[in-house]
Amino acid sequence: MSAELSGEAMTVEERRGLGHVHPGRADVIGAGALILDRVLERAGVAQLTLSVADILDGIAASLVE
Repeated sequence: MSAELSGEAMTVEERRGLGHVHPGRADVIGAGALILDRVLERAGVAQLTLSVADILDGIAASLVE
């Protein structure tokens, strides 16, 4: 887990200043990262791939196709 997002290395205000973390989520992203880490560990998953695009990107793409 990234120490940057988990809260080990940064305060909430520092996370808000990153630019890639939504300011409204800066206070909870550390807890979310910890939960995700534990779920992946229990499931035996060593790697997770995710997209930076959101559902709106997918909807827009499907309308163009």
